[in-house]
Amino acid sequence: MKTSLLAPVLRAALFASVLVGATSCEKQPVSKKPDPNNPIESIPITTDVFGVVLDEQDQPLQGAIVEVSGNTVTTGPAGTFAFREAVVSSDRCVVHVRKAGYFEAAVGVVPNDKSTGVRVMLTEMGQPLTLASAAAGGTLQLPGGASIELPANGLNTSSGSYSGAVNAYVRYISPESRRLAQLMPGNDFQAENTAGERVTLTTFGAMQVELYATSGQALQVANGKTATLHFPIVASQSSAAGSTIPLWHFDTETGLWEEEGAATRSGSEYVGSVKHFSAWNADQADRTAFVKFSVKSSGLADFGGEVMWPLIRVRRLGQVLMPAAGRQMVVPVPVGNYSGGPDDVWADPADNGGVGSLNRLSLGNLTAGQTLDLGQLQMPEGGLLHAEVTGCNSSKPNGVATLAFDNGGVYVANVSNGSLRTWCLPGQAATLTITADGAPSVTRRITTPSGNRTLELGSFNTCGNTQAGVTMAFTIDGDGHNNERVELRDEPQYYDTPQAFFEPNFPTGAVTTLLMGRSTRQGYVTSTLNVAAQPGLGTFPIKMGSVAFNLNSGSSPAIYYEVANPADATVTFSRYDAVGGRIQGTFSGRFYKRIGTGPRSTTVSVQVTNGTFDMVRTANK
Repeated sequence: MKTSLLAPVLRAALFASVLVGATSCEKQPVSKKPDPNNPIESIPITTDVFGVVLDEQDQPLQGAIVEVSGNTVTTGPAGTFAFREAVVSSDRCVVHVRKAGYFEAAVGVVPNDKSTGVRVMLTEMGQPLTLASAAAGGTLQLPGGASIELPANGLNTSSGSYSGAVNAYVRYISPESRRLAQLMPGNDFQAENTAGERVTLTTFGAMQVELYATSGQALQVANGKTATLHFPIVASQSSAAGSTIPLWHFDTETGLWEEEGAATRSGSEYVGSVKHFSAWNADQADRTAFVKFSVKSSGLADFGGEVMWPLIRVRRLGQVLMPAAGRQMVVPVPVGNYSGGPDDVWADPADNGGVGSLNRLSLGNLTAGQTLDLGQLQMPEGGLLHAEVTGCNSSKPNGVATLAFDNGGVYVANVSNGSLRTWCLPGQAATLTITADGAPSVTRRITTPSGNRTLELGSFNTCGNTQAGVTMAFTIDGDGHNNERVELRDEPQYYDTPQAFFEPNFPTGAVTTLLMGRSTRQGYVTSTLNVAAQPGLGTFPIKMGSVAFNLNSGSSPAIYYEVANPADATVTFSRYDAVGGRIQGTFSGRFYKRIGTGPRSTTVSVQVTNGTFDMVRTANK
């Protein structure tokens, strides 16, 4: 799919690993075949899934689309998101995030039964490498030593063969990266082999690569052709690298790597051929064991509040993304004898504003299916933060809090029923941001206390005169649009502001009207949807509506794609507040452009999919 600020959102990765593909969480990641040596119980559970989306400099990213179990939200200025009472698999929840200009991320975590927090890091795509001619083929040399050989006449667009220049968005990921887990699709190295058994991978490096035609169309390997992938073997892994290694591609539905083919060692690299670009991994696979541990601040008794977790490192996995709420962590790791090696589980000062754990935990000898309780990881005496959060009409909202330390690192915690009470690093200058669900963010500069003292922050009022920004986005395909992602900004259309309102006396019957203004693409896009709906939740036909394009910054007439038949397009309202609140949901369907007039006129259709909106409800019209 092509996503944008009307440019492509290119997603792919070659993982010692090649990764080229989108991810989805519509199907829960449950093993297709039970493995008696590695049992993983999976039952549906209900949990709040919340978190923050950051760039590689730990800055929050606004406008990222986050998906959990088929539901989507868009991050606001604080980069936070929340799915309340999400139903996920107890063994593993996958959070997918995409944003124009960044490689798509998929984060797998073992959820808690009440709330599950996630930090997601997106990596910027940067400038593309170029190949002069797809017809001639050639080699793409990636920084870091990886390369891709593309065959002559071996690439296709969705409509057929392609012979022109190729733009390749690439990034090599070293297995020695300090942020390996965050850079790896899935983040938790979980995979399924050809026997249908759940295994844990050890990566030998990674590449992220997406190929596009000069027109912006995605390119794939043509039928009957193969591309050759070269994965460099780093010196620290040379002795462990065998003569062959399995290849794995990333399953976009389950968020698991799946075994497909093999690569052969040639000197200091692995070389393998693939028939498609999705997500590829040249990894060793081991059966999975689990380690369980808790994190506690020295001298602090347990309390019932949320915990802003330190970031923990686990040997062979790198930095582990903590699922926050509560203090128990369960991490899948490869089986093996870890005895006699370096310390295996610890909090690194480099990840946590200069503050590390007081002890380190050892993994020992782990066998398949084993769950080993490692005990407690002790942090220094920290500080406690306590704040009350109020919404409109004295409500006590849920929300998400982030604490960004001046010395580096961002922690995240859940706000439940208007209350934030959390442990944090001691003596740190930081910015606390609280975002109540559906409300604008409130920030405050603080210095965190030490000695397990409590800093009483008082009340944070999230009911101001401003609202969280409104958003609308959709994917359009047809009439020259090739699965283009359109994201509409919070700018006026022909009312004062983009808005949603109920019109009980609309000429063709009561409707809910959604109005949006200028888009992020060159020129403009507007959207007006009249939905046959009284206030309330559910799925309803679009009575009237259009999306209007002007591709030349206003210098040519607009192009209107309109709904011709209410049966062609629908809107689903997932939230419908009172006036002053929010209206949120999704939409999709077929829209039409009329060419000519009179009996000889014709129409051209486009398909609109993955439409989302989050808007302010204004007074009835």
